[in-house]
Amino acid sequence: APFDGVVASVDLTVGEMSNSGSITLINTSSYTMTLSMDEKDITQLEVGQAVNVSVEALGDTTLTGSVTHVDPIPASTSNLVTYNV
Repeated sequence: APFDGVVASVDLTVGEMSNSGSITLINTSSYTMTLSMDEKDITQLEVGQAVNVSVEALGDTTLTGSVTHVDPIPASTSNLVTYNV
């Protein structure tokens, strides 16, 4: 692969011929997150804006990144309007 990464899965058995897609690699140099933002908060975000994200599973670790996309059309579930960011 043309990047450093992690082998996520190997879908082969001993003696089997390899087909494309038999090994799944994950590029760990960057990650993409899609988050749902409440409509009252969406006006505070714009593409290119720097963000800090805390994830409970990572404890006190804070991830840094930037907003790359804001969906122009909201989703509505149980009268809650959100935008994917």
